[in-house]
Amino acid sequence: EHPKPKGFSGQQTDNKILE
Repeated sequence: EHPKPKGFSGQQTDNKILE
């Protein structure tokens, strides 16, 4: 699991981190 920065949508942030 990746840390999700506050202020961003969780799923969108995950997708960007996974890419």
